[in-house]
Amino acid sequence: MKSISQQVRVFISSTFVDMQKERDILIQDVFPVIKGLCNKLGVVFNMIDLRWGITEEDKAESKVFELCLDEIQQCKPYFIGLIGNRYGTILEDYNRDLEEKYGFIKENRGKSITEIEMILGALNEKNRERVGRGSEQHKDG
Repeated sequence: MKSISQQVRVFISSTFVDMQKERDILIQDVFPVIKGLCNKLGVVFNMIDLRWGITEEDKAESKVFELCLDEIQQCKPYFIGLIGNRYGTILEDYNRDLEEKYGFIKENRGKSITEIEMILGALNEKNRERVGRGSEQHKDG
């Protein structure tokens, strides 16, 4: 098994409805190229797209939000945030223990799951110095 330093885990964040095509392009066209380059360097490349991998049990036990945050944390510093025309679902009810685990959640109550993912993955205090290294693309429509 490869050590942590020999792995790249990338989390993809967006609202699911309006960014399907962009997610598919990443998965079908972009990530295979990156995976090939990583393989040549002896690095394991994994992308995390939670459109898959969420079980009915996770949904029933309201673990989806925590699972998202945990995956983002494990993927840092590799995070791709896709912003489209939708704001995303505002989670009214979640396990309050998450506020202890992820302290920033309490001050961001009332924001969408996607915005909270963006804050954790790219925009929090520890990540702000890296944000300038990102790329911005715009989609019409």
